[in-house]
Amino acid sequence: MKLSGIATLVTGVVLGVVLASAFAPGVSAAKKAYVRLTVPRIKPIEIADFTPEQKAAVGENARPNLNLRSALYEPEFGKRWWSWLTFVWNADARVGSAITLYDKELVILRVNYLCNDDWVWGQHVPIAKRNGRTDEDIARIPKGAAAKGWSEKDRLLLQAVQELHEDYFVSDATWNGLSKIFNTKQMIDLIFTVGNYHLNAMYTNSVGMPLEKGFGGIPR
Repeated sequence: MKLSGIATLVTGVVLGVVLASAFAPGVSAAKKAYVRLTVPRIKPIEIADFTPEQKAAVGENARPNLNLRSALYEPEFGKRWWSWLTFVWNADARVGSAITLYDKELVILRVNYLCNDDWVWGQHVPIAKRNGRTDEDIARIPKGAAAKGWSEKDRLLLQAVQELHEDYFVSDATWNGLSKIFNTKQMIDLIFTVGNYHLNAMYTNSVGMPLEKGFGGIPR
């Protein structure tokens, strides 16, 4: 066989292996690098420019944030979205039916990190601190469940986030561990919290939600 023929054969074999690996079950393509938008695709509506319908949608909320103000192009949608988002988040209003804000903020920040959601990360770091999370906790969130220093509960929560993010499914081992700590209502709350903040990341990232003054993004 001529040298050119051997080179062609080797190239074909290598290409075949690469393609087979890329499309084999359980093997995902390499994650694309995330580049944050610098100019919003959908500009948050200025409070001074609210229509009567938009004013009615925010109700008594005197300081609607950019998350809500970017959704108010359809006032009824913005109203219902904000109601659902805050309902899922507000563990204080659902004691016994939701995981605590101490636990919830760990879950939210890990979702933010995995989904490149700089906007919500910046908003929730101070909330996490107000609810008992330390600077050390927040600094190791990017390392995930395998990082040293987590309690067993924290490790299981982070493992559940990872599994839901990658597989859309909580493994038996993780589920069984968490079920010893949380009741049925709280397990449901955990799943919906993870899903809700994935949706929020799709929204804030895709519309190019600008970071609010005084709030930073994910450390990279």
